[in-house]
Amino acid sequence: MKEILRCWIEKVQELLEVEMQVKKGVEMCRTLCRHLSNKYVVVSGLAKGIDSIAHQCSLNRGTIGVIGCGLDVIYPKQNEALYKTMRKNHLILSEYPKGVAPLAFHFPWRNRILAALSDVVIVVEAKKKKWFYAYG
Repeated sequence: MKEILRCWIEKVQELLEVEMQVKKGVEMCRTLCRHLSNKYVVVSGLAKGIDSIAHQCSLNRGTIGVIGCGLDVIYPKQNEALYKTMRKNHLILSEYPKGVAPLAFHFPWRNRILAALSDVVIVVEAKKKKWFYAYG
């Protein structure tokens, strides 16, 4: 019983640590955008999480979203309102034709376009493995 309880406590602790890291990432993203979006155009992947926050914080100046699917495919669905705002007032880019679904291997390829459009790349949150695969 003690072993089960210890494992459960470790899992809860890990979950809390992850949530704290996410909150710190969100705070850092908002702070960076507040300071940088008045001078620079923010380029990001229009994905959920940090990407969405970076775009939302930059709507007053200008933002570019690079997506890993066709321009007619809204992914993730939770970003539909943001996608529509950016489509109307900002810029969304894709190298994929209309109708192409967001497949996992598209996103590392999308990241190379993000890097090419940028003078500086700031990584607020990323899993080491993902960035190694994309740029390693």
